[in-house]
Amino acid sequence: MTPVQSGVRYGLIGALINIILLILLYIFNPELIFHGAILPLVLIITCFMMVMAVSNFKKNSPAPLQFKNAFVAAFVAYTLVTVIGSYFQYALINYIDTDLIALQKQQAVEASVGVMKWAGASEDEIDKALDEIEKQATPTLGAWTAGIVFYIILGLLPAAIVALIMRQKTTSSNY
Repeated sequence: MTPVQSGVRYGLIGALINIILLILLYIFNPELIFHGAILPLVLIITCFMMVMAVSNFKKNSPAPLQFKNAFVAAFVAYTLVTVIGSYFQYALINYIDTDLIALQKQQAVEASVGVMKWAGASEDEIDKALDEIEKQATPTLGAWTAGIVFYIILGLLPAAIVALIMRQKTTSSNY
């Protein structure tokens, strides 16, 4: 098994778990789809899949684990979880249930008002900010893709960390 194959396997598993989580949120409480409190759970799932991809590759490879292979397995898993999960969320919001767009804007307004009041903004400043939020269009597929590319680049860091930790475990267990 190659590092890419291992990354694909666990990336697809992680993406499926994230999609199931999103569907459950949608069924039971759609407001939670846009709530930041769910992000740590998604991050834990993603990191676990990265570790599993590297572990699976290491287990199925007779050679000592090299950083390059560990990094590739972790990064492929991260990328698939991120891309597939994000595009499913985009499809859910923009095609499956377009009422979620209004819910997303409403939550953005509530969050903005809370932060602005906390920061001591005047009512006029808050009203201007709310007008701007209302004018904003729903993110296009291109804007969504640009965001995903940003997170993929950001994913280089956790992939490198997972690869280093797994490499160190392999190196220390060989002695």
